[in-house]
Amino acid sequence: AFNGAPATKVTKVPAEDAGSKTITLSRSQSGTNLFITKLVITRAGGSEEAKPAITFEAGNAERSVTVGLNAAGTVYLDWGDGNKVQYNAEAAFDGWDNALEFFGQPVGTVKVYGEGITYFESFTKMVDGAVANGITSIDLSGAAATLTELDIHQNNLASVDLSKLTKLEKLTIGVNDFTAIDLSANTELTTLDITNGKLTAIDLSKNTKLNKIVLSGNKLTTLDFTNNTLAKTITVLDNQLTSVTFGDNTATKHTFNFGGNKLTTIDLSKFADASGMYLRLRDNDLTGDAIKLPCAIKQLWADGNAFTLAQLYALKAQVGTLTYATLY
Repeated sequence: AFNGAPATKVTKVPAEDAGSKTITLSRSQSGTNLFITKLVITRAGGSEEAKPAITFEAGNAERSVTVGLNAAGTVYLDWGDGNKVQYNAEAAFDGWDNALEFFGQPVGTVKVYGEGITYFESFTKMVDGAVANGITSIDLSGAAATLTELDIHQNNLASVDLSKLTKLEKLTIGVNDFTAIDLSANTELTTLDITNGKLTAIDLSKNTKLNKIVLSGNKLTTLDFTNNTLAKTITVLDNQLTSVTFGDNTATKHTFNFGGNKLTTIDLSKFADASGMYLRLRDNDLTGDAIKLPCAIKQLWADGNAFTLAQLYALKAQVGTLTYATLY
């Protein structure tokens, strides 16, 4: 029947469920003998076996997974038992509407299937002030082409690979177990939140588009924002900072908060326009002319430092409003 026929024959046969199956036979022929070298069965409109966009491992406890797409579409989630839960998005996720939220309990590797995933969120509930049964590993590479916002804070990640997420713009990943994180490939980041983590150092030199940076509650001793010239909001409370370096910042109306550290000086003299700045430096080790400003700023909180009264009067001349004492 195959004599003189092309090397591949495609035949459709009825499927037991909806649609049809396509059987593709690839053959080789020697003389009058026919050998089937490949048999592929696919469903109409489908593929051999869809690969998950995201997979992760987590403890056996109830949790939620939220997914947003860049257009109307379908997301399937397998909690590890081989059964896929399906949700349909009627339109693209806009930051609030059209998110798909799954609730379940992992019993193995959790797999998320879908095309055009732009948003992914899954965090763990705290029990007695601690995170238990959180995500311990995650593979996001299948969503790398479209993922722009990732929120996996409050988990048990000792490490995380974000090297393929070159489109990522917003990252929330605090309350985890890693002490270092590589963000060198995430050059599109505009918002970064690693609150209450275990960071001892972080390199933000490649993240030149950052506008908002939150690193409170870590163990950082130095920070270099020289290349973060667009940073408008920086919050680094309750670390162990002794040094913060800035470059030629071109943003305006800044809100910076470095309270609860060990700073002895801070130099903002290269800022293009700091006139609208709110600067909070409570509870550091500042004294003398430790604060260098390019112009008069909007408001300064300097309480909990070692300034003399005369030095506070000198500071007052550089700010619109100066807070130098707080009653607790």
